[in-house]
Amino acid sequence: MASKEQEADLLVWFCRNFLAHVNLGSSYKPLRTLFIRQLQKVVALAASLHEDLQHDLRQDIEFLAGLADERLKGFSRKDVKM
Repeated sequence: MASKEQEADLLVWFCRNFLAHVNLGSSYKPLRTLFIRQLQKVVALAASLHEDLQHDLRQDIEFLAGLADERLKGFSRKDVKM
């Protein structure tokens, strides 16, 4: 990827679209694992960015984790370590 900022934005976009378009009632573990890994990649990338970007990404991560915790079957905020 060209830059870490772009990669993080793309991963956040993926996670948002995943929660918007995937059957969240499914207990299909590979789908849930895919979402968790992408969200963990965002967390890892956030640590290597400028403080302002870290703050923005942490807000996105908190929002996505909260939304997934409410809607995604079998997901827990504990799955994403900040």
